[in-house]
Amino acid sequence: MLDFHERRKLKALLYSKPAAAVLIGIAILLSSSVYERFTREREVALRRHELEAKLLDLKGQAAALEAEVERLRSDRGIEEELRDRFEIAKSGEQVIVIVGGEQGTTASATAEVSKEGGFFQSAKQFLTE
Repeated sequence: MLDFHERRKLKALLYSKPAAAVLIGIAILLSSSVYERFTREREVALRRHELEAKLLDLKGQAAALEAEVERLRSDRGIEEELRDRFEIAKSGEQVIVIVGGEQGTTASATAEVSKEGGFFQSAKQFLTE
């Protein structure tokens, strides 16, 4: 056990101004490190939020693309896409392309189906093919 005088010297050393300055310096270093970690955590949380939003958007795009792929796997979807892109008509049909329509007026395109038997005969023939 330390005797009275040795404990007094130790207590005087620990409570001295230089020892207090060293402890304050250590506290400042630790608090600056904590502040740096806090700001880094905020940046990472913000970046994570942005990436999660982007991921959600990309998942929506992937679902839309999957739906488009499913549509194009059917014969009907392929036919629609070919007609839209390349203005292709079946035998007996005519394609009418209206160029430069004015705004405010409605332009309609009609496909003339085979002249033998009328519209209903052609629709029946189309459905049975």
